[in-house]
This record gives sequence, structure tokens and C-alpha cells, in this order.
Amino acid sequence: MSARVHALVPLKDLEAAKTRLADLLSRDQRRALVHAMAADVLAVLVAHPAVATVTVLSDAPEVAALAREAGARHWSEAALLAGAGCDADGLRPADPLNRVLQAAAERVAATAEPGALTLVLHADLPCLGAADIDAALAARETSGGVVLGCDAAGTGSNLLLCAAAAPPVFQFGPGSAEAHRRGAETHKNPFRCLHLPGVASDIDTPQDLQQLDRQAPGPRTAAWLHGWHHEDTRSA
Repeated sequence: MSARVHALVPLKDLEAAKTRLADLLSRDQRRALVHAMAADVLAVLVAHPAVATVTVLSDAPEVAALAREAGARHWSEAALLAGAGCDADGLRPADPLNRVLQAAAERVAATAEPGALTLVLHADLPCLGAADIDAALAARETSGGVVLGCDAAGTGSNLLLCAAAAPPVFQFGPGSAEAHRRGAETHKNPFRCLHLPGVASDIDTPQDLQQLDRQAPGPRTAAWLHGWHHEDTRSA
């Protein structure tokens, strides 16, 4: 697992994130949770010996400081899109997330060393560990092509690992695991889908948050959970 890895972590506006938790958490609580989970994900990536660079993709004002504190880079989504052209086929994914990721991956490809890998990872994975990254890298070394880490349902894409020089057309969103598989098949690119515990445990719903109590989240998320439970106890 000697390939150098360049990690891309997209992060939405913290004020508008995790709206499906609105019945359980206030806007400030959701914002703090997203911040804590992202900090834990960035800490794992920055500390991993195979990861050469970690870049957060966001236009949220506070994310630049979050990235800097973690030892990561920050790229503005607006700047990425302003500088993006069309790919070789004249195509570009229609939704903003995939357009931003495509532009960022192309920027990485322009300067990456031979054999380097691009890793796309969501920021809402509080149980992510170095072992999850190790497993994805080992699978990529064995199989080549595209390695995907799915969500708990097996339908979403929470991690994607590929050659930096040849990123696929990203298809993140509902049903993205199958969309990425079809894309790899179309381009005759090997594809492997993994169920990794720390990658599958994204936090989107109240049920996800309840299950988090029975898992082992990173320190920032664990501290947020402790504070949230303390607030609940005081207000009961």
C-alpha cells in the first residue's frame, strides 16, 4: 500500500446540514454535530501514513478554519466550478456535489505523481478509523480500478477510491453504488464494493443517531454526544 493518496472531503453548509434530524436536534445542535463529525474524519485522514493531502471542499465560511485546524487544505466550491471545463466527452454531472467533486479530482489529477490515488470520503462518518482506509487501499492494490465503500443499506457511496490520473464520472446521490458500478463496467474498469464498518455508519436520520450511542465515534463526536445527553437530562 505504497501509493500516495489525495483525499477529498466535500462538506455542505453547516447551517443547512442534516435537516432530517430537525425533529430531534435544533439547528445549532445539528451544526455542532456536523462540525464534530467532520473534525473526526479529518483527523483520521491527516494522521494516516498513506494520505499525502487532505482537502475539504466547501463554501461554508467556517469550514476554512476547520480545515486549517485539522491540518487540511480548503478549496472553495465556487472557485472550483468557475475554473472547471468539460471532461473529454463534453459531459458534466448535473448536480452541484458531483460537479464540485469532478472539478476537484481534475485539479488533483493535474499535479498528482504517477500511481497516486484519489479518495473521496463523506464528512459524516464519525466512526471512521484507520482500519477502514487500510481495507480500501488493500482492495485497490489487489483489484485496481474503482473501490467503493457503501452505506449500511448497500445502495449509497460513502467512500470512493480511484486512480488520481483517471477519476470516474462521479454519481454520488441516491442509488450511487449501482450507478458507480455501471460506470466502471461501461469503461471496462474493475470495480469492487466493500462494506466497511466505519464507512457504512453515516449519520442522516434519528435512528442513525440513536445507534451512534452503541458505537465508538471519534473524540469530537463523542464529546458532542456527551453534551447533547447532558442537555437532554437537564431539560427533562
